[in-house]
Amino acid sequence: MLLKISVLISSLLIISCSSSTPSKPKVTPQWVGQVETQVKLLDKNNTTDFGVYIKRLSDQSSFSYNADNYWYLSSTVKIPVAIALLKLVDQNKLNLFEKVTILKKHYRDGAGPTNWIKPGKKVTYKYLLDKMLIYSDNAATDLIIKRVGIDSVNDYVKKYADGRGFGPITSLLDVRKIAYSEFHPKAKDLSNLDYFEVKKQKSPTKKIDKLAQLLNVKRKDLLIQDMDTGFNKYYSKKWNSAPLTSFAHLLEKIINGKVLSPKSTALLKDVLIKVKTGKKRIRKGLAKNIYFAHKTGTQHKQACDMGFAGNKADQKEQLLILVCTKNWKKLSQAEKVMAEISKIITKQKLLL
Repeated sequence: MLLKISVLISSLLIISCSSSTPSKPKVTPQWVGQVETQVKLLDKNNTTDFGVYIKRLSDQSSFSYNADNYWYLSSTVKIPVAIALLKLVDQNKLNLFEKVTILKKHYRDGAGPTNWIKPGKKVTYKYLLDKMLIYSDNAATDLIIKRVGIDSVNDYVKKYADGRGFGPITSLLDVRKIAYSEFHPKAKDLSNLDYFEVKKQKSPTKKIDKLAQLLNVKRKDLLIQDMDTGFNKYYSKKWNSAPLTSFAHLLEKIINGKVLSPKSTALLKDVLIKVKTGKKRIRKGLAKNIYFAHKTGTQHKQACDMGFAGNKADQKEQLLILVCTKNWKKLSQAEKVMAEISKIITKQKLLL
């Protein structure tokens, strides 16, 4: 009996000692500190506000700079829209070569060739997917949203970003309606073609003048009199917004094959590699042997570039790179910041 008690006490002592032994602290890779130093210097020398998130997939080490703040995602929300479309393909509910008829009501102000298509012509959903991502086509995006449903887009974001911080994603037409309703509630009644007329104006002041004219109200009767105030109020409500860390979580799920089938994952990656927008952004600072599968986005004094990068030779994802900017006077200032960040990445040899 005494022997059993002695053995029990010895065992408890061993457990107690082992549990009290401090675990080794996780060593932060050297690259994180070096990138932080250079990014802080970049921030000090720029008036443009920005957020950065970089994750090395080989060891899950990461660098975050203002990445937990909410950032307006603009057209990068087209990646979740693509997910919702390809989900239907994976569920055998849609063939990408199914056709849809283009009508004048489908036109949207902004980039992309769908607006050039004569009303009555039919195009495939594969065409719309390509134009939405490669050329950031707003009309193509809203046609896809009409097919998949905006609720599905938001449901998939919640599911695959683990419910992390995404504000509501809307159609591109609703972006205009909600943003300009800050100036006057009747803006929600304007048509898609009315917003073309606003877009055509060359200065913020003329845009607001045109808005008042289309609303049939006096300029002084608008609730807000300048573009910055109106859009900042819209941004503050977190429509189409998320922390970079949340968007990064979604991207990592995609490349790990946890969102789409292998075939759809490969298709999405292939299309994102072909993106034509943002040549002066992150891509500018990357070496020629590196691919960048990404999506850009631009809205009033807000711009982003987000995706994953690796070596063209083996096509293996090495890094997540996400950058968003705001409060710049010219888009070129934002693009320069993004390019400088990718130059820092290249200098640190994070992509081989």
